[in-house]
Amino acid sequence: GIQVIMNARMTKIIDHNDGLEVIGVAYEKTDAELGPNGRPVEHHIYALSTILTTGGYAYGHTPGAKSLLAESLPKAADLATTSGPQATGDGIRAAKEIGAAVVDMDQVQIHPTAFVDPANPTSQTRFLAPEALRGCGGILVNNEGKRFASELMRRDALTAAIMEQPQRESGA
Repeated sequence: GIQVIMNARMTKIIDHNDGLEVIGVAYEKTDAELGPNGRPVEHHIYALSTILTTGGYAYGHTPGAKSLLAESLPKAADLATTSGPQATGDGIRAAKEIGAAVVDMDQVQIHPTAFVDPANPTSQTRFLAPEALRGCGGILVNNEGKRFASELMRRDALTAAIMEQPQRESGA
């Protein structure tokens, strides 16, 4: 059977033979009482096989943390994100700590459109605005009010066209 543990955060991958063999993971319960050192108690799960699924890493705005996005694709590090604060790449970091190779970390999907909160227009987190809005007649205009691309082009091509546009003074 498969053991599922809810309300927990993996803290490290437990390895053997200098990272050549993964034998389990360590985790902390997010809703648990604190240990005598004032930190959550660390638990271990050992297994014959471990499957690591990591999710995203594009939320690069965690205070005091160097983002994987800044390391992998510096030109995107200052862009607003539609990723949530859980997408920090903790699983990727844990794998790298034991010597795992990572590939294609610079292959980040940058979504060309997102909703801007009028109450907080410079927020680094935005809500995804789907292609359906552009498909139903929404148009994109630059800072001069001019349409600069076909809204129905591929996402990567439209993102490139947006990135070529001059930025406003505020950087938003």
